[in-house]
Amino acid sequence: MATATKRPAARSPQQKVQELQRRWEDHKPAFEPHWEAIKAASRFLFKAKHYGDLQRQELKKQNRIAPVTLDLWDIVRYIASEIINAEIYLDVTPDVPEELLAPEPQYDPALGDFQAPIAPTPKRDVKYARWALEHELFDPAAGYSRVRDRVAFKAVGSRAGCYVWEWDPTQGKRGRIYARYQDPTRVLWHSDYMHPHEPGNPFVMIEDEVDYDWLVNCSGWDNVSKVVPDGGQLREDDTSAVPGSGLQARKVTILRCWDLYDQTTKRKLEHAYAPEPLPPGESYMACAECSWEGGRGTAAAMPEMTDCPMCGNVAKPITTTGVMTPTPAYLKGKRYTVCAPKSANAGLLVDSGWVGDPPTFPLMYVALNTDPDEIAGLSDTEWNSDLQCMKEGVIRMSYEQLQRNRDWLFVRLGAFTDAAGRPL
Repeated sequence: MATATKRPAARSPQQKVQELQRRWEDHKPAFEPHWEAIKAASRFLFKAKHYGDLQRQELKKQNRIAPVTLDLWDIVRYIASEIINAEIYLDVTPDVPEELLAPEPQYDPALGDFQAPIAPTPKRDVKYARWALEHELFDPAAGYSRVRDRVAFKAVGSRAGCYVWEWDPTQGKRGRIYARYQDPTRVLWHSDYMHPHEPGNPFVMIEDEVDYDWLVNCSGWDNVSKVVPDGGQLREDDTSAVPGSGLQARKVTILRCWDLYDQTTKRKLEHAYAPEPLPPGESYMACAECSWEGGRGTAAAMPEMTDCPMCGNVAKPITTTGVMTPTPAYLKGKRYTVCAPKSANAGLLVDSGWVGDPPTFPLMYVALNTDPDEIAGLSDTEWNSDLQCMKEGVIRMSYEQLQRNRDWLFVRLGAFTDAAGRPL
């Protein structure tokens, strides 16, 4: 029989989902002006929406043109190419305990040889591991160069660009690290900080949309059978989530959160030197993973073990007094969670530590132009959009003036005469 002391009831998975959703909604208003500026700049530069819908319709009614020139695009393309061609500092460090880093063999001039045979030492193995990581990271098949280019253009043309480092354990012999482009208008962090990597920022959240079919069959996450598409429950004859059906796949909105200072603890049993039995009827079932505790009762009426209704781990009966020491549930307080806020009953789809224990959040958020009071400064699109519109207005004005001009023919007097030779 296990031993424990009374602790407060743990939060349910549904409550954790609600907490993540509430956190997103609380900090979202501070980022919405920034997101709207990114969207407006993207429409102007990447979609060539230099004219509003009403303005374009009005010009069309008057049989007028709406020219778009390439001056702004050439500016952004030049600056982005300078960034892309520059050497980007990206440090790769294998995760090896310090005690395994043995010194390299030293050369002894008297012997004319090394003091120890030349063989792979732990420190040399780290060099090989670093080379292997860099080779894997910059492998063309991983697509890092394509993601880098997209982020550079996005950062120059519309304030900010972002990508996330992902880990796919199914690729290759040992999995694959790759960069995935992320829409910067669906990323937020604590609104008191200007950048996700600013010291003290406690979390980063990403809102994403995934295919329902991928989520259920390929993600490998927990509780996916309880998730329903954003549009509602699927019918048995609904083929919209079947690959190759020709219909649009159903989407599921998910929230991903990286916490840097998570205070969640789990209980570790410390056996008492002389535990005393609990009073009759005071025994209870408890889970050491999530701190769930069941109702009080007699030990004889309780099973030796059962599944915890909160987290699914093993719960055992507690019949004696003792000490349950709280320990961090996640290494260094780094917690990664995923949920589907529109399917709160599904609970957390992922609840784990950070893969590989990176030193900071596994994403790159690039904001090139600085504003001391804003998340990012004005983009090159915003700085040059007025000049762009002026040039297009001049082109439109000169062309329309040419259309309105009457046709005139200038000739020398006497060049045209009638049959009698008189000038016309």
